[in-house]
Amino acid sequence: MEQKFIRVPFDLELAKKITEKSIEGRIVTRDGRNVRVLCWDAKADQCIVALLLGEFYEECGTYTKDGRIFMNGESPADLMLEIPEYMTFKDGDVIYAESIFGNDFIFLKKDDLHKTSMYVSLVNRIDLSFDSRCCCDDDNIKILRKATNEEIQTMINALRVSKHECAKECLKRFFGIEEKPECEFKPFDKVLVRDDSDDVWQANIFSRIEKDVEYPYRCINVGYHECLPYNEQTAHLLGTTDNWEEEK
Repeated sequence: MEQKFIRVPFDLELAKKITEKSIEGRIVTRDGRNVRVLCWDAKADQCIVALLLGEFYEECGTYTKDGRIFMNGESPADLMLEIPEYMTFKDGDVIYAESIFGNDFIFLKKDDLHKTSMYVSLVNRIDLSFDSRCCCDDDNIKILRKATNEEIQTMINALRVSKHECAKECLKRFFGIEEKPECEFKPFDKVLVRDDSDDVWQANIFSRIEKDVEYPYRCINVGYHECLPYNEQTAHLLGTTDNWEEEK
């Protein structure tokens, strides 16, 4: 698997697991030198004893439990950890995975021991799946990283057009997007439309709804994400970015 390592602050228990090789990672100094820990429990305030690799030889250093070489202040020789990026993924992060078989997945990470445990995944950017605990077996992962902004938007678009009962819940819980209940529109109805919650509402004439597309509300051959009937209750939204749900 292509692996990207992220440098994070020193953590004693995590460092011990790295040394024991129970998890992936490296112990390094702040300025990037490799470190070998000889002892975790020296009888001193600086209880960690380690060897720091220089250009030609190793030198000895002693450290506090939080990886500092000095009791006060910062040093280039302070300890840091480099861990695989997937270990920094949090519950609800949007992640991209590619398998050794060529399939790719954009998924909402679920806090779990498995690398690709998920709430929902978009398989090959076509099919949404809410059914399995993992979208890809750990042993079959070729690439695993945080999703790009474009990939995140692809997931949002797929959830927006999905009819699955969990899709609206995912949009609201993880993206703060609350989809409006569908209205019964007829051709030539007056409507308010916009593409995103940051856009202003515009007046338009409704044409039709296209299913399973990015912009389902068609108005004079232009599609939009959001559509409301234009009437006395919604007229004040015209030209604003206000949300209808916020209005009383």
